[in-house]
Amino acid sequence: MTILEKIVASKRKEIEERKKRRPLSDFKRETEKPITTRDFKGSLRGTGIQLIGEIKKISPVHGVLRQAFDPVTLALAFQKGGAASLSVLTDGPFFGGHLSYLQEIKTSVALPILRKDFILDEYQLYESAEASADAILLISSLLTEKELSSFIQCAGGLGMSCLAEVHSEEDLKKTLTAGAEVIGINNRNLQTFEVDLSTSERLVRRIPKGKIIVSESGIHSHEEVSHLETLGFHAVLIGQAFMEHSDLEKAVRQVMGW
Repeated sequence: MTILEKIVASKRKEIEERKKRRPLSDFKRETEKPITTRDFKGSLRGTGIQLIGEIKKISPVHGVLRQAFDPVTLALAFQKGGAASLSVLTDGPFFGGHLSYLQEIKTSVALPILRKDFILDEYQLYESAEASADAILLISSLLTEKELSSFIQCAGGLGMSCLAEVHSEEDLKKTLTAGAEVIGINNRNLQTFEVDLSTSERLVRRIPKGKIIVSESGIHSHEEVSHLETLGFHAVLIGQAFMEHSDLEKAVRQVMGW
C-alpha cells in the first residue's frame, strides 16, 4: 500500500467516525447562510508573484520538519514576511495538523487561510467552514469530475474558495470542466512523492487565461520563484523550505526576493 493509499484509507475512517459523533444533517441545519470569510482568491491577484505560506509539522517522507512548532507564531512570521495567504495542514496522523489550528491562527493574523487536507466528502466542507477556513484544497486525482464540481459549488455557497490541485493532463481536464477558478499545479507526484518542477512548466501552458495559477511543492530558491513568475504563475505555495528554517520571516524574504 502506498503512502497516499494509507492516508486516504485513514481519512475515510476518520470521516465516518466524525459523522457518528456529529451527523452532516446537524451541520446543514446550523448553516443557514454563508460564513463571512476572507478573500483567498483575491489575495493571489496582487502585483508580482504571491506567496501561500504553508504551516505543517510533519512530512510523511521527511518526518518532523520543525520541533518547536507553534502554528500561531509561524503564521505571524509568514504575515510579517509578506505572505498573501496561509495553507494550514489539518491532517493529524500523517502531517501533525489539527482542525483547531484554523481558528487559532485566524484570530491572530489578517491573512486568508486555506485548509489543506484530503477532502473526500461533503461533510468536510461544512466542517471547514465552521472551523473558519477561507478556502479548501481539492485534490483532483482523488475526486470524480462530478464530486469536484459539486464541492466547488458547495464551498462557494459556504463562502469559501477552492484551490483545485492537479498533477497531470487528465487531472487538469477534469478540473477545468468542473469549473475551478484557482488551479494549483503540484510538482509532487502523490503516488511516489517524487518532485519535478518541470510539471509546472508542462501544465501551465494548458491552462486558459482568466484562471489563477499556483505552483506547489519543491520550490526552494528565489531563482525558481522568478522562473515560475515568467511562466505566468500568480502564486507559489511553499512549506517545507520554510518549516526547516530557524528564521522563517528572513527565509520568506530571501526566497521571494522581497
